[in-house]
Amino acid sequence: MKILFYFNSNSLFYTGLYDSIKKGFEEIGCLVEGAPIILNSNDLNRKILEFKPDFVLEVNRTKSEIDNFPSNLLHIGWLFDLWDKNPKDLYSDILYTFGYSWLNRFPNSCAKHLACLPPATDESIFKKVKIKKKYDFSFFGHIPKPWNHEELNRIVGYKNSIPIYFKDILSNMESAVLSFDNKFCFTSFQEKFEFKFSTKLSNSLKYDLTTRIFRQKNRMNFLNLIKKTSDSISIFGTNWEHYKEFDIYFKGYINSPNNLNKTIQESKVMLHDNHNLHFRVLDAMACGTPVTITTPKKNNDNLEIFGLKKNIHYLEVNLLKSEKFQIPSDEILNKISNNASKVIQEKHLWRHRAKTILNDTKKLLEKDNL
Repeated sequence: MKILFYFNSNSLFYTGLYDSIKKGFEEIGCLVEGAPIILNSNDLNRKILEFKPDFVLEVNRTKSEIDNFPSNLLHIGWLFDLWDKNPKDLYSDILYTFGYSWLNRFPNSCAKHLACLPPATDESIFKKVKIKKKYDFSFFGHIPKPWNHEELNRIVGYKNSIPIYFKDILSNMESAVLSFDNKFCFTSFQEKFEFKFSTKLSNSLKYDLTTRIFRQKNRMNFLNLIKKTSDSISIFGTNWEHYKEFDIYFKGYINSPNNLNKTIQESKVMLHDNHNLHFRVLDAMACGTPVTITTPKKNNDNLEIFGLKKNIHYLEVNLLKSEKFQIPSDEILNKISNNASKVIQEKHLWRHRAKTILNDTKKLLEKDNL
């Protein structure tokens, strides 16, 4: 099949990811053109006329966001992030989300096929190397900067005509957002605390009130719990130097996939502060480093649907009950490493995701005779 593939990259990580996904399609015999950019509607339509693809695949853009997209051509939107987009406005012929919980955001989707399609990994980059262990734990990820004076003093609503500032509700917002795993209801919150959110909250403020709060507090709580087990921790990412309690563990930012592969393997265990199937979880498993996943809030919200089981393919940290994590013996860590690597090779490489997309595409083309 001939595929036009675009993915708007704003970092070396995403540019490398584009190349890995493209290679996954090429490994199963597809001809792929495109780039780690998003074309405007006119340029995309010109490229379609020139290349004549069987379908267009775009990461983080849907058919509904393109003007005059050809009616007789299949568009596949693969959502890695939603940012401030309204799910109600998004549709493609095939629409994929990164996690199963995301599907709940599209209850009335116009997509002909809506499904979860998680990330994968690149076996040519993430592979075992002989390297000395330097740390018990490693953590890779961004944390938002601490709140500044201006952010804390934004008006978010009113109570009896008296302004309510961000700082007034921050503590309660943190508790609410964490308890609902970032699935937050503004209506319920304002009813509980007897005030009204402003009707015209900016997108940046909405982001801060939910996603930013969740990412900041969840990661801080998680790493503070891990510190009770061991202070042999390496942290990589951005903004950690702004937090006194974590600055001592901060080692910088890694922008090379090959360096990331080596750095992951410098620790006994790689930490993940959630219970989803994330890029770095699969990368670590591929290179033989055991991974921690946090205990899910719901019994059916686990990784078994992806062929991964607790204590067989990964370790679990109970952040809900703040239980101290115990590092298993080297023998157990080795078993988990080998078990996880095997599943990755069988189910979670980019060519596996490419095969899924091709199979779904063929079924839809046969059904609709597009």
